[in-house]
Amino acid sequence: MCMFKKLIYFVITAVLILSSLQISAFAKDTTITIKAGQVFNLFDYLKDVGDKLTVIYSEDNSKIVFQVVSKSTDEKGDYILCNITNKDGTSQQKFYLPYI
Repeated sequence: MCMFKKLIYFVITAVLILSSLQISAFAKDTTITIKAGQVFNLFDYLKDVGDKLTVIYSEDNSKIVFQVVSKSTDEKGDYILCNITNKDGTSQQKFYLPYI
């Protein structure tokens, strides 16, 4: 019984430690193809550090890649900071998370 109790404590501790870390192994890597005028919500795909969304525009086969590099809060609210890569290079932009 004592060994089982120690095992349970170890599992609970490991789960708590892993859930507090921002580990990119749990990140989503999604690719979507959209048509001209089609609307999509970035926040359906980008929520946590490491999440990656590749958007391919069907008309010209161009693509933009969004990857979350950090998540934070400032005076305006909660936001994610994304690296945005397209044919012109890479830039960073804040996207403020909507309140539900």
